[in-house]
Amino acid sequence: MLTYYSAIIMCVMIAMAINWLMASRNTVFTQEKRAAFSKVSILIAVSAFAEWVTYQAEAVRNIPFTVISNLIYFVLAPLAAYFLGSAIGKPWRMKVAMVPYFIYLPVLFLSPFLHCIFYVDETGVYHRGSLYWAYLLIYLCGMLYLIIESTYIMKSYRYNGNLLLISIIGFEIVGVMVQIVSPEVKLGWETTALTMLLYYSFYNEVCSQKDPVTRLLSRVVYDRDIMKLKNTGTFIMIEFPDIQKHNDSRGKIAVDAELALIGKGMSAAFDQVGFCYRVSGARFCAIIDGTETLAEHLIAAFRAQMDEARELEEFRHLPELHIGYAGWDCSQDVNAALVRAGQMNGRL
Repeated sequence: MLTYYSAIIMCVMIAMAINWLMASRNTVFTQEKRAAFSKVSILIAVSAFAEWVTYQAEAVRNIPFTVISNLIYFVLAPLAAYFLGSAIGKPWRMKVAMVPYFIYLPVLFLSPFLHCIFYVDETGVYHRGSLYWAYLLIYLCGMLYLIIESTYIMKSYRYNGNLLLISIIGFEIVGVMVQIVSPEVKLGWETTALTMLLYYSFYNEVCSQKDPVTRLLSRVVYDRDIMKLKNTGTFIMIEFPDIQKHNDSRGKIAVDAELALIGKGMSAAFDQVGFCYRVSGARFCAIIDGTETLAEHLIAAFRAQMDEARELEEFRHLPELHIGYAGWDCSQDVNAALVRAGQMNGRL
């Protein structure tokens, strides 16, 4: 007969299978992000199954099987947050964040003998060890790491979702704490599965802030940011001339590759001092925190990247881009500066 706990684990595994399908077919994510979310879905399903196996092994007093399944569970369970963070963040931060985990591993593998994280008594019953708190600490470190990486990505994508992120992570932590205080409730993996689905939805919303072709911020973000400008700076407007003619003569795939190149070049040239947007099909804008003199230097660097790319066979037909710029300050009409930048003649 199917027990309540077994039904929960089965639902968790089905939910993660669905999440794996959604992530693997997501057209907003990059290939690396799709792979990362798919791996975490599998990891959660395997971890939940490992915990279920420990209960079954304990029920039949199989000591070796109980020990092995608990080791698998305690190795895999904290990794979901670390894997999600590594998928969206910088590799060096991942290495730093994983240091406590690698310290935790030898303590874990000594647990069956020294009763550190857990142990199984001579009757085959699982018990928490004297250092069980180390497992909780590693789990919380993973959550903190995920919050940090998510904060960085929200800033990069100009997405104001701090309260939403804290609510999702808080939901997971509350579920885990309830499971620790009252193990008989068996709420842990149900909470984790829901958290994964919520975070997937949250990250999908964050990624939708960027244009899928150029990986620049979208027109929606541009319109929102323009209305909130308060400081001084410079607009840089870039246009791909006669884009429809190029689409008709060379094909959309070739032109999309060139648009992606422009987006990559703009990010490299302007992201350190501002934000880059795809305003329409053929128009782009960078809003930088600097003077027109700085804009001229950055435009020269961007132009050099485009000239270098034209030496490649793939981009030899990339046309000269129309570029204009104009500074503004808080006492001036922002729209007037945008018009000046858009109307500037010449090709820089």
